[in-house]
Amino acid sequence: MAPTEVNVQLKTLYAKRDRIYSRMQSISNRVGNLESLSAQETFLSEIETVDDLRTEFENVLDKIVSLEFKLNPALEIDYQPLSSLEDLLGRVRRAAKTLQSQPNDTKPANKYKSPKLPPIEIPEFNGDIKNWSLFFASFQNAVHNNCSLSESEKLYYLIGKLTGKARSVCAGITPCAENYLLIFDLLKNKYEDKRLVATSYLDQIFDLKAISSATPSNLEQFLDKFACSVAALKNEGR
Repeated sequence: MAPTEVNVQLKTLYAKRDRIYSRMQSISNRVGNLESLSAQETFLSEIETVDDLRTEFENVLDKIVSLEFKLNPALEIDYQPLSSLEDLLGRVRRAAKTLQSQPNDTKPANKYKSPKLPPIEIPEFNGDIKNWSLFFASFQNAVHNNCSLSESEKLYYLIGKLTGKARSVCAGITPCAENYLLIFDLLKNKYEDKRLVATSYLDQIFDLKAISSATPSNLEQFLDKFACSVAALKNEGR
C-alpha cells in the first residue's frame, strides 16, 4: 500500500477516533448536571450506546496502530487514548449505577404535567363568506401567530385548508414562503367585508322555507337556523 494511500486512511481514522472520543466526553460531562428529571432521562438514554462506542473506538485504534506501524516499524505502539476513553466510560457507568439505585421517592419529581390535548383541527374554508370568521380565528391562533413555524410551513397549512372558490383566490400566485403574507392578506381583504357577510346572513334568513308541517322537529330546525343567522348578524355589527 502506497504511503499516500495510508495517510489518507489514517486521516479518516483519526477523524473517526476523535468523533467517538468527543461523543463519550459529551456523555461524561452530563454526570455533573443530573439534578432534573429530564437530564437524568437523557443521560440514561445515552449510556445505552457507551459499550458500542468503546468497541468501535478500540477497533478504530487497532487500525490506526496497524497503519502507523506500516509507515514506521520502529514506532512505539501507544494505546493511551483507549485508557483515556475507559476512564470516561468508568465515570459514566458509576454515575448510571448510582442513579439507577436511587429509590423512586428520592428522584426529582415532575411537579406539573400539562394535559395531553388532541391536535388542533383547523376547519377547511371553501369560499363561503359565512364560514370565514371561524376559519380565520382558528387559523390565526393555531398557525399564523405561531412563532415556531416558518413562513413556508404556514403557507403549507394555509393552502392545505383552502378549497373551492377560496383556493382560486391564490391560483395565480407562486406558492412559496415569500408569498405567504401576500396570499394571507388577499384572503383577508376579500372575505373580511362585514357588509357582504351581513348580506349573506340576511339572504339566508329570507331563503328560509316555510314549515311544511308544524312538527316539533321541523319547528326546532327552523328556529335554529333563524337564531344562528340573527346571532351572526349581531356579531358582525359589534
